[in-house]
Amino acid sequence: MEFNKRLFKRGAAILCARDCDMARPHDKSDYQTPYERFFRFSFGPLLPETFEDDVKLFGEVLSEYKKEMGVQ
Repeated sequence: MEFNKRLFKRGAAILCARDCDMARPHDKSDYQTPYERFFRFSFGPLLPETFEDDVKLFGEVLSEYKKEMGVQ
C-alpha cells in the first residue's frame, strides 16, 4: 500500500487483477476475472519509447522505499 502511494506520486501505480481485466463489465457484482493471480504496473497510456524511463522510475521508487524500510 505504501509503495503504491509512492508510485502514485510519480504518476504510476500497481493495479490489482480486477483492474487489469479490460473485459470486465460495468456491473461487476457477479463478475469473476480470469486474471485473479495477476497485477499490472501502470503509468497510464505510454509510448513504447518511454519504456526504459518507466522501468527506471519504478526502480528509483523501489530503491527509495527499501532504503527507508531498512531492506538491502
